[in-house]
Amino acid sequence: NPIEETTAEGITEASGFVLTAPEDAEDVKYAIINADEPTYEMSFTLDGKEYCYRVTPTVVVEAVDSTGLNYEWDYEDVTVAGFDAKYASNDEATALYWLDIVPGINYSLGCDANVAAEDMIALAETLFAPVQGDSDGDETDGSELAQLMAGHYEDENSNTVDITYTGMSTYDVTI
Repeated sequence: NPIEETTAEGITEASGFVLTAPEDAEDVKYAIINADEPTYEMSFTLDGKEYCYRVTPTVVVEAVDSTGLNYEWDYEDVTVAGFDAKYASNDEATALYWLDIVPGINYSLGCDANVAAEDMIALAETLFAPVQGDSDGDETDGSELAQLMAGHYEDENSNTVDITYTGMSTYDVTI
């Protein structure tokens, strides 16, 4: 897949996603991985560990590991910002991934070191910016993206999802 280096602003302009690195992060880089479902990536070093955070609009109905780390994993079911997630780890690396089924966005956070589940979850929750509005019903800057995500989607197996954004963090979804 062709990878296009960009900036945080470039990702926001291309996708509406706002990717913000932790305050203490070093060597922060941004990229767009152009594929059938483009992936928006932010990589950085934090406390001597290399992390990669990816956001992918998708029509899948199950979270997938899009970290790009290819290891044999031990899995644990966890929760990130109220979403069911998978924590995958071994002695060499760690992955955490979850899906916001409406509006259809897969998130992943990978690290080149073994990081405890609670630490990965805490970092993921600081990186995660929901596009559906926050829990008190107020719209966030992501509400524009939520409107952009509305539409008709079909995967390679002809499974379809129709998403209609009706405002105030409300959607009509037909699968």
